[in-house]
Amino acid sequence: MELSVLTRDIARLPAERRYGRVATVQGLLIEIAGLDAAVGVGSRLDIAARDGSVVPVEAIGFRNGRALCLPFGEVQAIGLGCKAYVGSPQSFVSPDQRWLGRVINGLGQPIDGRGPLPRGPREEAVKARPPAAHTRMRVGPKLDTGIKALNVFTPFCQGQRLGIFAGSGVGKSVLLSMLARFTACDVAVIG
Repeated sequence: MELSVLTRDIARLPAERRYGRVATVQGLLIEIAGLDAAVGVGSRLDIAARDGSVVPVEAIGFRNGRALCLPFGEVQAIGLGCKAYVGSPQSFVSPDQRWLGRVINGLGQPIDGRGPLPRGPREEAVKARPPAAHTRMRVGPKLDTGIKALNVFTPFCQGQRLGIFAGSGVGKSVLLSMLARFTACDVAVIG
């Protein structure tokens, strides 16, 4: 790992670590008290669970002076009084060419069992503002997906975004795997 990457990580460490405590857990909704002005909607927190694990959560609102949070992990070991530390106000990832072919979750963590991800030289915000519509490049030529039904009835172009929405069990995952396998492209990013 380069020294500049380590220096950047050290500079991001907070001088103090603020925390609140879990006041209520209702299903997946976790209420945290004691963080009055320290968090806002979208803030990330880390709950120190009773089994020693750390469960990341995100503040989605407020009620009666408490932060309402939803977890990014399992909540079984979270109980009343567990400490909830205020995390970094902004989450970053450092992508690298060596990430190609890897499977990561929405937090930029590897979930394919192939070890940690190498860190790239440049940071990107996980929640970045989208570029203005007039600054985006135009879509390129037609893209061969390798799936004849899509090529004929739903053709799309290089650089185009595509959303697939349907009920459960109708084949979205199969279609995504077919797109990843058969599309004539150098890199496919599937989220």
